[in-house]
Amino acid sequence: MNNYSPQGFVEQPFANRVSIREVLYRYLINLPLFILSMAICTGAAYIYLRYSDKVYLASSQILVGGNSAVSANNSDLISQGLYGVRAINIDNELELLRSKKLLERVVKKGSFNLRYFNVVTIKQMELYNLSPIKLTYLGLVDSSVAWNIKVTNLSNKGGNYQLNNESIKSFKWKDTLRLSIGKLAINKRFSRQTYDEQPHLIQYSSVPQAAAEIRGGLTVKSLSSRTTIMSLTITSANPFRAADILNLLGYEFSEQDVELKKEISISTLAFIDERLRIVSNDIRIIDSSRGSMYENPRFNDVSSEMAYYQSKYGNTENRLEDAFVDTAVIRLIEDYVRDDRNRFKKIFSPLGIADPSLSATISRYNDAITERDKANYENPNDNIIMSSIENKIDNYRNNVLVSLGN
Repeated sequence: MNNYSPQGFVEQPFANRVSIREVLYRYLINLPLFILSMAICTGAAYIYLRYSDKVYLASSQILVGGNSAVSANNSDLISQGLYGVRAINIDNELELLRSKKLLERVVKKGSFNLRYFNVVTIKQMELYNLSPIKLTYLGLVDSSVAWNIKVTNLSNKGGNYQLNNESIKSFKWKDTLRLSIGKLAINKRFSRQTYDEQPHLIQYSSVPQAAAEIRGGLTVKSLSSRTTIMSLTITSANPFRAADILNLLGYEFSEQDVELKKEISISTLAFIDERLRIVSNDIRIIDSSRGSMYENPRFNDVSSEMAYYQSKYGNTENRLEDAFVDTAVIRLIEDYVRDDRNRFKKIFSPLGIADPSLSATISRYNDAITERDKANYENPNDNIIMSSIENKIDNYRNNVLVSLGN
């Protein structure tokens, strides 16, 4: 065992000890760099928030279908002709709201392809309906070409304008300007207004281009799987413009639904009129054949004729007449179905034929025709959907022929 003595150790100075002063000095020497970095970051954030375009989000909801007294699945042609009912598919309605055709209608009606800006030093701010000027184009040479007009020096008499990069010219309020792009008129938006010294910019884009821009910021989705309510949201640099787009989109969507129901009603009523003419002719033929029986000279009076039929035929005559009418109607429907010209037309109701199987088969066939008409209206260029529906129609058509044969 080794023995150690305290005298054998020599106390060494703590050379590596770090004092609080040295730590503070190490960071304080870089304090100007920290302050400069903080100032640069804060300034960059302020400039970005101050001069970047603000983006607003507007939202709306649309109820599709609603509470109707007439069922959309009602196969009664009279109800379809009177009310123009149609089946509601929420996925189809969502695509219809984002369709190019509907958005172009919204752009045309709201003139959303014309945008008004107030040009400041660094950025331009969209004014929309708050702009003191309102441009009206009376006739354009080419509506697909985009252009812009810069308006300056506004006063109570007029101001100056510059089309694209052309020379600056003066104008007066309500004057018709004949330019290379067409005829334009620059008017006051408000009867009493003040004018600032900042220039104003009017941008024009084609209707399809403006519709595509709106569609890029538009989001349409179903609110819930258990409802027919659709939620719409859109982003825009001006909240009033975004709100007007959504309001007009909902209005045009309802108007388009009314137009579609009107077309269904007109086509259904025309189909009913055509079927009634055919059935009326057949009934007249039947009545004429029955009238020849009453002209038989062997009966001298009505009472003798009645006694003859009551004794000889009784109820059998009524059954035979019903069978005759049913046979005529079945042949009429069969000839109509076999005619290739009526391949995509609805089949009229089997009048008087109490056959549940035949009625159900015809109802499915008519529903498939309605589905094809709607698909042709909403997606006329989608050959896959149309081909699938037409194959289903051909199968139902063969089922109808089989039912008629039975």
